[in-house]
Amino acid sequence: ARPPEGAPPLPAWDRICLLDMDAEQALEPSDVAHFDALVFGGILGNVHEHEDGSYGSDDRTSELRRLGFVHRRHLGPLQMTTDTAVLVSHLVLEEARPLAEIPWIDSPEIGDGQAPGEAGEAAAPMATTNGDASDCVCMEGFRY
Repeated sequence: ARPPEGAPPLPAWDRICLLDMDAEQALEPSDVAHFDALVFGGILGNVHEHEDGSYGSDDRTSELRRLGFVHRRHLGPLQMTTDTAVLVSHLVLEEARPLAEIPWIDSPEIGDGQAPGEAGEAAAPMATTNGDASDCVCMEGFRY
């Protein structure tokens, strides 16, 4: 199949990076010189904590990994929503912020407006960025 007329050309295969929780190397600011595109997909799935504190998943990204991506990077041990992964990638690549310098909330509590600890509150098994636990961090121009 050919791309639609007027569609931008796809980057070379060796300039594409698959974001993969099982990758050995983390996404780093210097990667901006190596990649023209990131693949965000298969990131979400069932992630669970092992007794030793490490994490495992149902490895949804394996479906994409089989395509033979030359480059793979991770964004940390916890899953995150795709929009959070896009935001984190932007912070790392475009603002040159190492992952270790991005403030995180692991397993954020999602409530229904009731007081904390009451029925309707749940801890989400994922990470989200946040400068302060009371502030929402959103990418400018991104619709939620």
